[in-house]
Amino acid sequence: MNPHEIVNFILHTPDGEIFQTGSCGQNQLEYQQIPGFTLLEGSAVVGKDFVNESGAVVALPDKPSVHHKFDYISKTWVDPRTLEEHKTTQWALIKAARNEAEFGGLAWDGSTFDSDQVSQARIQGAVLLATNDPNFVVDWTLADNTVRSLTTDDLNAISQALGEHVALQHSRARNARALLDQATSLSEVQSISF
Repeated sequence: MNPHEIVNFILHTPDGEIFQTGSCGQNQLEYQQIPGFTLLEGSAVVGKDFVNESGAVVALPDKPSVHHKFDYISKTWVDPRTLEEHKTTQWALIKAARNEAEFGGLAWDGSTFDSDQVSQARIQGAVLLATNDPNFVVDWTLADNTVRSLTTDDLNAISQALGEHVALQHSRARNARALLDQATSLSEVQSISF
């Protein structure tokens, strides 16, 4: 053995978490030891690998979510969030789905109308324009960029359908919120969706 040969080393905690890696001359390896850590010859990546019970370097399994932390004792990913934190996360997902449904389009009489906030305001504005003119007609650009002529009666019906569409999405979200508030376990929280 050449005492000046460069070797890679790993320092890890008793539970296998890799604390430090490096390289040094073979004759300097013993000086890399830090009390409380185990010194091994070899290569690893801090935060990507761990040392198992047999002393072998093993890659961490894929992280299930940004919230998970690796438990080096059980050698598994765990989600340390509380039930309330899970409820907050699930509520954010439900609100995003509600907004997508509300703003994702409105089907009326075989046509799909844009229903984002600007489009909702445009529909209400057109209804106001048509209010005093029973012969009012407007060419409306639909979600697929085709054009459809709409009468005062059409605009009133679309406005009604839009109001019902928005109310339905918010009702569904409120129902999901009530279920979230009542949930007492993680599996219940995860089963609640929009």
